[in-house]
Amino acid sequence: MNLVLYGFSETQVNRLVARYGFTLCRSFEEFGAERSLLSLPRIESERQMFDSFERMTGNEERIDAVVVLQDESFCVLHYGSQPGKFFCVGCDAEEEQLECELDRIVCARLGLLCAHEGV
Repeated sequence: MNLVLYGFSETQVNRLVARYGFTLCRSFEEFGAERSLLSLPRIESERQMFDSFERMTGNEERIDAVVVLQDESFCVLHYGSQPGKFFCVGCDAEEEQLECELDRIVCARLGLLCAHEGV
């Protein structure tokens, strides 16, 4: 499974990498091997927005799930994701709740949890 995360802290990303054996990537050039996790930096400019959209749509075959921590800059990732592969987690949740929601999404996508139980 290849996973794209947006808006999550380094701590959350590193825990997920360790827990599920993902290979952490910092760019789409590194992304795509078995169990890759790409942690995207926050979109700060219009240029980054267009670049992110282009990279998302250009790599859609390799992306199994996109999980974003909801804020005002995440919508471009939604438009660049295939239906059924986009998941949004509320930014108002406590750290423990965020991690639980992220775990349930990953477990469901990995087939470790029935979809009706997880997401």
